[in-house]
Amino acid sequence: MKRIVPILVVAALAVAGFYWRAPLMAALGFGDEDGRYLGYVEGETSLIAPPIAGRLVERAVDRGSQVKKGDRLFVIDPVMAKAEDKASQVDRAVLDLAEAAVLKGREGSRFDAVVTDVDERGARIQLVDLAVVSRVHAEGALPGDRITVQLVSADPALRQVKFQHDA
Repeated sequence: MKRIVPILVVAALAVAGFYWRAPLMAALGFGDEDGRYLGYVEGETSLIAPPIAGRLVERAVDRGSQVKKGDRLFVIDPVMAKAEDKASQVDRAVLDLAEAAVLKGREGSRFDAVVTDVDERGARIQLVDLAVVSRVHAEGALPGDRITVQLVSADPALRQVKFQHDA
């Protein structure tokens, strides 16, 4: 009986090895199949996405195609693009209303502000103590400058706030 147990174990391992040989050898890369190679492939890939979300209505190139700068890759449904633009306008209008509502009744008050941008429309400012962004005429102001502004008007009905710069 003691000799039969090792013989049965060896027999069981032989049968299991015979049965699992092909999958084991294939997993290790030693299979009989032609065309199996170990290694890696290098390539240049660029992930590209449109600047807006939307439904793709046309794909002008196939996967793996080479493209040049300026080639049309896809077309987004213009209805979706217009809807996203309109949503941005609504978001800005809501912010304008909230800013005017917060400042209503504080006309004449002075606020510290930081200039964030300057262009032909004036200096774009961010109030230091309140989440309010507006424009003001501030001669010679540069982005990053800290200035003091006075609230001239805050009209929630028009969604407008107006400041003047104390020069």
